[in-house]
Amino acid sequence: MFNEIYLDTDKTVGTKFLLTEVKEKAVYENGKPTGAYSGYKYTVSCMEKGLKQINVSIPGTQQVSLSASDDFKEVSFKDLTLKAFIMNNRIQFSASATGITEIKEK
Repeated sequence: MFNEIYLDTDKTVGTKFLLTEVKEKAVYENGKPTGAYSGYKYTVSCMEKGLKQINVSIPGTQQVSLSASDDFKEVSFKDLTLKAFIMNNRIQFSASATGITEIKEK
């Protein structure tokens, strides 16, 4: 049986994203937060998929931020990966990447 299934990211979520939120990604041990952080979760709206939202985890330091005056920023991801897995008899999805870059207006 497969434990993880990798999905075609371009077909599933598209290639254009609007960053709407950035949060630290907590480290958990035995189901409880340890107080440590392993990276950041970037919440994005998928522009080509009706603005449906996904959270993308990226390890390490914060690479893009939103200021109080920003409603959103257009971004792109490096090495975006989507995985499907089963937890509690339900199909779940996770998204991760190795980097995120703000797309500046030309």
